[in-house]
Amino acid sequence: MLISRITDADVLVVDPSVALHSLIPSDTAHPDIAPFIVGSEDSNGYNSGNMLYRCDVNLAVYLAQTIALSDTITKEYNAAMAEAALLEMTKPKLETPPSDQRALCLVLERDESFSKRFFHYPQVWLNSYDIFEPGEGNVQLHSHLVAGRKYRDEYREWLEKWDENWTKLRGMGVVEVEERVRQVKSIADEWWKHARTGLPKCIWI
Repeated sequence: MLISRITDADVLVVDPSVALHSLIPSDTAHPDIAPFIVGSEDSNGYNSGNMLYRCDVNLAVYLAQTIALSDTITKEYNAAMAEAALLEMTKPKLETPPSDQRALCLVLERDESFSKRFFHYPQVWLNSYDIFEPGEGNVQLHSHLVAGRKYRDEYREWLEKWDENWTKLRGMGVVEVEERVRQVKSIADEWWKHARTGLPKCIWI
C-alpha cells in the first residue's frame, strides 16, 4: 500500500469527495511492476511538491541516497561559490543552487530499480495550479497556490472558486456523494490501466 505522502503547505482542498486512496494504483494496474512512487511532471519536469510513496525498506534506501546526494551537491555548490568569490568572478559558471527536488530526481535517474516503478498521475489530481468544478470526468483533490498566489491578496479568486465548489458538495445527498466516490475510483482505475511508468523528466539536473 502507498501510504506515505509529501505535499506542499500552500494548497486548497477543493473536492473532499476525492479520497486519496482512490487515486492510488493497485498492484494489478501493471502486473509486472509494483508501484513505488506516484508522482507527476509540469513544465519544469519532475514535480516533487506532491508524491505518494510505498512504505517499505526500499523507501528508506531511496531517501538515504537522496539525503546523501543532497549533502554532496550542496557542499560542491558552496565550494564553487566560495572559489568564485575568491577569484572575484563576476559571472561564475555554476549550476543552479541545489534542491531536494534535484537530488530526488538524480537518484531516480541513477537507479532504475526506483525509476521504473515511478507511476505518472495527471497533475490536475493533486497539484494543479487551477481549480476545476467537481463533476463528471473531473478528479481534483486539491489546488496548488503556486508562487505569489499563496499570499491572501493573490488567492482571493481561488478562495471564491473553492467556496463555490464546497457549496455544491455540501448540497449533495448521501446517494450523490456515494456515486461521486464510485465515479472518482472508476476514473482513476481507468487511468492506471494505461498510465506511463518510468523516469520523469529531470530538467533541473
